[in-house]
Amino acid sequence: MEYQSLNYLGLNEKEKEVYILLLKLGTSRASNLLQKININRSVLYSILNSLENKGFITKIIKQNLTYFNPINPNLLLKKYKENEKILEKEIKKLTEISSIKIEKPKIQILSGHNGILTLMQDIIDSKEENLVIGEEKHYHQIVEIYSKQFLTTIEELDLKERVLVTHGLKTSPNTKNSEKRYLPKGYEFSSSVGIYGNKVVIAFWKDPLTFLWIEDKDLAESYKNIFEILWKIRKKRIN
Repeated sequence: MEYQSLNYLGLNEKEKEVYILLLKLGTSRASNLLQKININRSVLYSILNSLENKGFITKIIKQNLTYFNPINPNLLLKKYKENEKILEKEIKKLTEISSIKIEKPKIQILSGHNGILTLMQDIIDSKEENLVIGEEKHYHQIVEIYSKQFLTTIEELDLKERVLVTHGLKTSPNTKNSEKRYLPKGYEFSSSVGIYGNKVVIAFWKDPLTFLWIEDKDLAESYKNIFEILWKIRKKRIN
């Protein structure tokens, strides 16, 4: 597509064709244009009227005859730059009064056992269901004491937890508050993902313990959808 910049300036293909022809011919009458372009008379006048309204051509009357004159492309560029500056100012004002707010994800990095305690307490405080994908054996080796206390607390508060467990991993049995299902055989995880409320936690069960803690509603909803798909197709664990 030639001269695509003219499309960006608001011209359709027919308008662009007529404007480019006028640039080549210079000031011309409609009858001259009709000899050079495959457009009927009424359509041509409609296009010329549109080009005039958009500021790409001007109309000149000489001895009761109408001539059409193309605007110099350099003037179009200057006009475009001026409009761009005006647009920047207007966009800033419109953004200030807009009720649409673009919220960036809030990301924190936690580490060590203090990080585990902070996350567990935040899950409890949220009172939201806790979803976990890829619980890994190192999790139990590292935080077994914290895990038992966490399960006791959510049971006391009647909070819910669902966990997709690595196949073959020995974990505590299902309870009324914490339910587990198997992930497929042959898949092991060196990390796990936790989802609750509008937060996602990616846990790296290596030394040093590291947790990527992301607060973002859309991201949390995406991970919840993934979790629900896996949960529906996995079998319940038989203890």
